[in-house]
Amino acid sequence: MLWKTQSALGLLILAAHPAAVADALPDNTLITICEDVQEWPPFTYLERDANGKRGKVLKGYSIDVLHAILDKAKVRFQVKLQSWARCLAEGKLGLRYQMLQNASLSKERARDYLISRPYYSLTSHYFYSKRRFPDGLKLDGLAELYQFKACGVWGFNYEHYGYPPGRIDQDAPNLHTVIKRLHLMSCDLFVEKIEVIEGFKIVGIDYFSDPDLASAPLPGIEPTPFHFMVPRSYPHAQALLKLLNTGISELEQTGRLQKIWHTHLAPR
Repeated sequence: MLWKTQSALGLLILAAHPAAVADALPDNTLITICEDVQEWPPFTYLERDANGKRGKVLKGYSIDVLHAILDKAKVRFQVKLQSWARCLAEGKLGLRYQMLQNASLSKERARDYLISRPYYSLTSHYFYSKRRFPDGLKLDGLAELYQFKACGVWGFNYEHYGYPPGRIDQDAPNLHTVIKRLHLMSCDLFVEKIEVIEGFKIVGIDYFSDPDLASAPLPGIEPTPFHFMVPRSYPHAQALLKLLNTGISELEQTGRLQKIWHTHLAPR
């Protein structure tokens, strides 16, 4: 899940944070969290009714982790959905939003946000179209990834794969469009977390029902940690970060974080 990746990354996160004494969150604090409207199941998604229609209640691993941490501290929270690119742009202002969730680390994000301890990690696969590669596509190392034209989703972070800015075509608004572009052969592959691609089944989207879509584990890369992010510009950023980090640590030490994980994701 995440325990093997925490130590080294934790040092990087702490180095990115300015030394400061955390103030206390005011009484009756309401934290507004920005999340991608496209959803990120099984970590954050809207419940569906019997006909598959979107409801209004958010569910998922991240929602349960937030309740475990914030409810205990008597801090209320609400999650608002919009495009992930807008979440990043508006979130760093610290006005409308005080937190983002389900975020991987990048230099730009570390500049604008305080980054929590990781609270889960995911496995990267590369995806390709059998129409383009009918005999399959085998990568023997991470360096081979860069030989192919990659596409991705606007606002998503691909820095940890070693891509320089602008190398990936990120015009697509969502994964559905990325997959269409694969089949149209306007790009060769895209990289995404297999747990999320499989997680979309929860909301009635089975990407692997597409017989022309194939994937394989991306070689040469460790699981990607995911974090909560608090805008540096938020006046109580240090207090909120301390609450999140303390809460994640307690959930890990008691084994409750792993129990929440297994509630939403079966062992792979």
